[in-house]
Amino acid sequence: MFDKFSEMSDDELVFAYKQKKDDDIELELISRYQIHSRKLAGEIYRKFKFLYQLEYEDIFAIAISTLFTAIKTFTKKGFFKYWKTCTNNEMNSYIRHFNVTKSDALVFSSLTDDLSSSIIFKERPSTNVESYSLHDDIMLVMDQNEKEFDEADKVIFLYYLEGYKITEICELIGRKKSFVRNRLNIIKDKLADILFNQ
Repeated sequence: MFDKFSEMSDDELVFAYKQKKDDDIELELISRYQIHSRKLAGEIYRKFKFLYQLEYEDIFAIAISTLFTAIKTFTKKGFFKYWKTCTNNEMNSYIRHFNVTKSDALVFSSLTDDLSSSIIFKERPSTNVESYSLHDDIMLVMDQNEKEFDEADKVIFLYYLEGYKITEICELIGRKKSFVRNRLNIIKDKLADILFNQ
């Protein structure tokens, strides 16, 4: 934004701002980190839009607002990485409060041969072709992290993605409400951690 700061690194600008809260330095940092914030918000939105009901502008607002929080606590080298870590922590906390987006697509008849005899999936009319690929995305992440998710987790979460209520899932798999609710929370937390660390 300002030519006079073009040779200064982010670290130098941050330390200069901490010493003297100059308006020009503040505007330069905001200008630089608006670009970074939009890029990071885009990455997070693409990763999590299928899992949570997120709005891009909300993510961007969190990213840019974390800038001055990061400046206050920054003490070492590598401000960009520090800001990104602070922003990811804020976003991680933010998205955990969202419910998974529900859709009305056909649920697969079974996930594995072992489960097909004991769990019957219901069929619902398909209204959104994209929902198929979204399910595939989620299942792919779960399949690639077999140590984190067992087959029961996949069944429960797929039902939840399809819009079944917790009470309905309990009836379908023969488990208590507290068990299903707890498993869903654990699954969402694990998925959030995996996607943030990709």
